[in-house]
Amino acid sequence: MNNDAAPQTSTTQAPSRDPVCGMTVTRDDAPSVEHEGVTYRFCCEGCATRFRDDPVRYLAGTEAAPSGADAEPADRDPVCGMTVTRDDAPSVEHEGVTYRFCCEGCATRFRDD
Repeated sequence: MNNDAAPQTSTTQAPSRDPVCGMTVTRDDAPSVEHEGVTYRFCCEGCATRFRDDPVRYLAGTEAAPSGADAEPADRDPVCGMTVTRDDAPSVEHEGVTYRFCCEGCATRFRDD
């Protein structure tokens, strides 16, 4: 037996926090975006796109939300907990209740569970 083989290294990345929705990201194949030399990982392509469009908004942690009369009705994504306000957000009906999601990835996880 040859003991001179190079040690195996793990390709599994440490869990990270999606800067858009706050979900813990553990998948090695998670969408990612590089910004100012730092690679950020996301729960789904939808969050990656939102970050790509306005990284400063999410890195500052000051996601602006309308308030008062201008506020849209909000739902909470039951998978990641993100607040969902988009009218065109993915949705799934389950036992007579319609659930809305931040992205199709969360809707799929909900359907599969």
